[in-house]
Parts: sequence; structure tokens; C-alpha cells
Amino acid sequence: MTDSKKFVFKKETLDSSITVSPEKIKDFIEINFRLLQALDIATVNFGIWLLGSEHILEFVNPALDRAEKLKRKQQLISIAQKIKSSSKLLILHEDEEKMHKHITMARTKRIEASGGDKTFVKGYLKLAECSDKVLTCMEEVDEALVQEIESLATNVLASMTEARDIVDEVMSMISDGNAADHFTFVTMIALAIGKELKLSDDQLKKLSVGSMFHDIGILHLELPNWNVKALTASEMKIYETHPTVGEEHLVELENKSKVRFPKEAHKIIAEHHEKFEGSGFPLGKRGRLSQKNPDGIHIFSSIVAISDKFVHYLESRQDRPALDRRTAIKTMNQLEKDFDPIVMNVFRKLAGLSYHPF
Repeated sequence: MTDSKKFVFKKETLDSSITVSPEKIKDFIEINFRLLQALDIATVNFGIWLLGSEHILEFVNPALDRAEKLKRKQQLISIAQKIKSSSKLLILHEDEEKMHKHITMARTKRIEASGGDKTFVKGYLKLAECSDKVLTCMEEVDEALVQEIESLATNVLASMTEARDIVDEVMSMISDGNAADHFTFVTMIALAIGKELKLSDDQLKKLSVGSMFHDIGILHLELPNWNVKALTASEMKIYETHPTVGEEHLVELENKSKVRFPKEAHKIIAEHHEKFEGSGFPLGKRGRLSQKNPDGIHIFSSIVAISDKFVHYLESRQDRPALDRRTAIKTMNQLEKDFDPIVMNVFRKLAGLSYHPF
């Protein structure tokens, strides 16, 4: 196990922090790295704790001043990247409601400047809350959450007359390079493509569930910095297992609870990194699923593959800034052989650029 004291227990910054014994771990829940990015650390009204190899330590105390909180956020991000499995970010169970209220307020403040459609923004905020539950309480996912995602997807689509409006709204929200709501943004882009493809309401509900859970496999891997910087060769090998790990975890979740996920959600989780020409992972599937090609890629998986990649380019990372809309679409065009041509053509239409705009 990595020596967490090298990165965590620095006397000059932590000597006044509160520590408790590891036996108290049952009183805490883990904060996923993406949720840390969604927090406005300077205004949090709850403690953020760090589970090291020897202590549970309150790393950010709500009583700290603004400057100190911001300083510690950068340290937390650094710790999450360096220490990996030997240190986890935690909050007390009793502070979970405070955290979600805080995130909702921070999200609302962040998107007010975008001037987005109020009904659409309301749907986005509620979908983002579902995303938070997926990130923090995956073991407690139930039928009610799945039904909530399906219902919200229907409401989001009803709030927009044109599918292209959904894409425009998402791009305005993500223009600051925010990566905290990745699951939500991917789901919204996927729904826009599905709407344009004339999918039925039932199909769109299934697509929404698969989109919201598409990356759950990553939550079970030791890759806390996967969405921040380029991965090493060894990290990439681990990363490429996440579709399989995610689908296996969904089956495990179904076996342990009464919740049942649509079979299409299983397909999306397992296939969203497959490429149409056969060079994707984990299985190297080729072409579209059909009677003649029973081993092909489900069209829902292809929809999420494009949505996931596009949102990825619009998000900022440690190793590169967020791409602007035009550059992101140009990059997607250069990768056109990776994607189902039917889905890709719909995406181009919704993104507002022609086939060869450059």
C-alpha cells in the first residue's frame, strides 16, 4: 500500500484537523472524484474527510476561510491522483443531504450565465441529481431511481421542440469545460440523437438508463485520475476493462436487489467503446447488430459512443483545455470510421455542421 503520509499528513497544513479512528468508517460515505469537481469548496458547509492508511482525517473543515478551502481543494485533487486506492475522499452520512443541496446550488449558479431554457435547465438539474446518486450510492440503486431517470428523460425531450435545441443547450452548459456532470451531458446528447432517429418513447427511456450508467465500470477500478489526464500504457489496459466490469456489476446488482435494468442498458455499458470498423474494446465488435450480423454493435451503444466522445472533447482535462464546439466536431469528423454512419450523420445534423465543413 502507498505511504499516504507522504501526501496527506503534512504538519504545516493539517496539524489542526480533526482525526478519528478507522473503525468509524461505517459513519462515512465515499465522494467520487467527479463529485469533488462539482463542489464549490470555498462555500461548503460540511466536512470533507480523507481515509488514509492510518487515520480518517477532516481535510476540509467548513470553518476554514475561503483561501484555505481553495488551497485544500487542489491538494485533494492531487491526493486523489497520486494515492489512488490507499486514500479515499469521504463525508459523514449525516452530511449527504447537505452535500447534494450544495451541489445543486453550485450547478444552478454555474449555468445561470448561459441563459438556457428554464424548463430544460430544471430537467438537467434533476438528471444531474440522479447522476450523483449513481456516483455515490451505486450499491443502493433501486427501481425508483431507474424509473426517475426514465421519467426525467421524457420530460427533457418534451421541453424541447427540436432535438438540435437539446444539443445547443448542453453545449452552452458545458462551455466552461466542466466535467463533473459527464453522465448527465452524455445522456442528454444521446437522447437528442435518439429523438432525431425517431426512437419510440419506450426506446428512449431504455437509452436514458443505459446512458446514465454507461461508465459505472470505471467506479470499480483503481483509476481515480482517468478523466483528468492521459493514461499510461499500464493504466490504459486497466481502463479498457471497464465496459466488462460495468456490465458484470450491473448483473451483480440485479442479483442482489429487485431492480431490473433494460437489456439495452447492458449492451450500452458493455459496448460503448466498440468501434464500427472493429478496432474498439473490449471485444473488437464490428458493424451494426442485425440478423445478418448477430455479433455487431447495438445502435444504442453507438449513440452513446458518439455522445461520450463528443462530451469528452468539450470537457477540460489536466493535459489539455476543453475544445471549442467547432474543433470538437472537426475532431469527431476525423474519427468518422469509428462510428455507425447512420448515427454519425444524425450527430452532424444536430451539431449544426455539414459533412465536410473544413
